[in-house]
Amino acid sequence: MKQIILSLTIMALFSSCLPEQKVSSSTSSSGGTDPTVTSTTGDDGGNTTGSTTGDDGSNGTNGTTGNSGGGFPIHSFNLFLAGMQDWFPQSNTAPLADTFITPQEAGIAFQTDGTLRVRLKVKSQSIPPTNQTGCYGRNTGVGFTPYYQSLKFDLFLRDVICPGGGTNCSPNQYILGSRYRAQYGVGPVAVDSYSQIIDVGNFANQGVVATTVEISNVRSDQYCASNGSFCPAERNVRTQDCWNMELEVQTSYTQSF
Repeated sequence: MKQIILSLTIMALFSSCLPEQKVSSSTSSSGGTDPTVTSTTGDDGGNTTGSTTGDDGSNGTNGTTGNSGGGFPIHSFNLFLAGMQDWFPQSNTAPLADTFITPQEAGIAFQTDGTLRVRLKVKSQSIPPTNQTGCYGRNTGVGFTPYYQSLKFDLFLRDVICPGGGTNCSPNQYILGSRYRAQYGVGPVAVDSYSQIIDVGNFANQGVVATTVEISNVRSDQYCASNGSFCPAERNVRTQDCWNMELEVQTSYTQSF
C-alpha cells in the first residue's frame, strides 16, 4: 500500500505537466443499464464490450510486465476481499485503506488521453484462522478447503466525476458514476497467471476526470476441487473465504504491459 501511495503522490506532483485530456462532447456517466455486445473468446462464451488481446494467462505465457513505452511504471493495486465483496475506488479509512483506493487516487492513476488497458493476476488464496477477519468483509467462520486454483470475475467501467460536471473539483468531492460497459465472465484464470489484457480505452466516456473499473461477482473452482473433479470457476467465493488478485493498469502516461 505504501508503494501505491508513493506512486500516486509522484503522479500528482507531475500531473500538472501532463497533456490536457482530450474531451469530446460530454457523455452521461449515469450509465443506465449495463449493455453487452459481442461474444468474447474463451471458455464460457460470455459477453464483452472491450476488445481483448493475448490469452487468458492460464498457461503463464502472458505473465510478465514489459518495460516498453515511457512515463510512469504500470499502476498496481492489491485486491484482497472476502467472497461477495466487489472492488471499486471508494472513500475509505482503515482497514479499507489496505484494499481500496479513493476516487481521487483513481482520478490520478487512471488518467489518460486515450490508452486504458487493464489485466488482473490471480494470487494464491489465504485462509485466516477461525475468528480472524483476514480480508475485508470476511465472515469469521471456518474457511473452506482445498484452496481455489482459478478465479473468474465480471468487470465494469465506472467514471470518476465532479458533482457539478467538468474535470476540476476539490479532491474530497470526486465521486463515482454508475457502472457501465459490462464484460462478463473474464477467465477462469489460474493462480499465478494473468487474465487477458482488457482494452477499454475506446469505450470509456469522455469529458470525465477519469474512468476506472469495478471487479464484481468473483467466482472460484473450490467446490469442484473439494471432491477431486475439474470444472470452471462458476460458484461465488463464500463470505467465509478470501479472494486475492493484483490489478494492473496501463494508461497513456505509463509503460506498456
